[in-house]
Amino acid sequence: MQNTFLHTKKCRLLSILLVIVLVAGLFSLTGCKKHVKDSKNMKLVSNDLTTKLDAYRVDLMDSTYARTGNDELGKYLKNWAESKGITFATDEAGNIIMTAEPGNGYANAKPTILICPYDAAQYDQYVDPIVLSLYVLKHRENTGKLTVIFTKEDKHAMTGAASLSKGLFPDSANVICLNASPGALFSLNTGGGKVFRFYEKTERKEPTYATAYVIHLSGLQNGQLTGAADPNKNPILLFRSLLQQLDKRHIGYELASIQADNGGMLIPNEAEMVLCVEDQQVNRFLSILAGQEQSFRDGNAETNPDAVFEYSMTDLPKTVISREDCDRFVNFLYTIMTGPYAETEEETILAIAGLTSVKSGKKGIEIKSVGYSLLQNKLTEISASHKTLAHLSDLSFREEGDIPSMLGSSKTEFSTDLAS
Repeated sequence: MQNTFLHTKKCRLLSILLVIVLVAGLFSLTGCKKHVKDSKNMKLVSNDLTTKLDAYRVDLMDSTYARTGNDELGKYLKNWAESKGITFATDEAGNIIMTAEPGNGYANAKPTILICPYDAAQYDQYVDPIVLSLYVLKHRENTGKLTVIFTKEDKHAMTGAASLSKGLFPDSANVICLNASPGALFSLNTGGGKVFRFYEKTERKEPTYATAYVIHLSGLQNGQLTGAADPNKNPILLFRSLLQQLDKRHIGYELASIQADNGGMLIPNEAEMVLCVEDQQVNRFLSILAGQEQSFRDGNAETNPDAVFEYSMTDLPKTVISREDCDRFVNFLYTIMTGPYAETEEETILAIAGLTSVKSGKKGIEIKSVGYSLLQNKLTEISASHKTLAHLSDLSFREEGDIPSMLGSSKTEFSTDLAS
């Protein structure tokens, strides 16, 4: 692939901006020796642009069946292509490849390829890239061949992208990869990623305290890590905060179990923790829980009003994790990297890491974290720091997953024109 670009964004305003850039770029960069005049570009891309983008977005957000799973979401995309008369094909991995032939006089223009992921597990985050892709497919003119590849992800495991055939990417093609995040960014590299697995062996014993509570979080939104390490969005961070508060206020507790895992690389949308509490401290414990619940409700009121924070007394568990092992676990959660690792002077995030899974069992606790970066050296540094922390904490460590970064060239006409 000659050129590879990453775009990250989330809100509709950024969608509109990027569509203008992309469509204008497609018109002017796909093979004409003479660029289309600016006034013509703007006329082509700005005519009812907001209305059309909103229509696509509303349709996707209202199509609740598309949220039920990747098969249904894929069906939606294929039905859309069929209704618009756009040629499409699918492969065994579930990738959907849509193609639009060159316009008149553009048969020899360099082809342009957009890569857009789709994943029902992170539907809200991927709506905007999908909207962008559908708009460009439907409202393109005066371009060379355009291909949009909707790659099927599985909770951000990127299984579809990993299976793409090299034959889809001619050497002369301009390739643009799309993704979603709170900010807007063009990069010559796609983001690479790694999954880190830690395991702490734990000793279990009979509980000392006679009162047990279960805390259950549900209705949270699956999603990729963002720059904000918000405990009201990530249940692992909320549980970490709660345990730290109990330690800080000298409230005796014993950890019986903790479960927060979605089976993928995304932040869990559900979690549960069982604690045994010192009888004389129950009222203080409940006061802290009430404060956590209120903060949770306030933090999710606008973006996710369906999120639920529940707690109640439960049956006393037969065993709990030993105090020493519990302290080691909490200290590890407190120490592990969470949030941005590298930023530009303009506060654009270049590397990030954070917790995505915690599961306790009879013999130990499994913890997973992920790291992402636009710079391979920063991702290597994150990996090294995680390995060092595991060693210092006496936890086993291994890397379980790897999303390789693709590198583009800055010395091309496409790169230069897009930058200007």
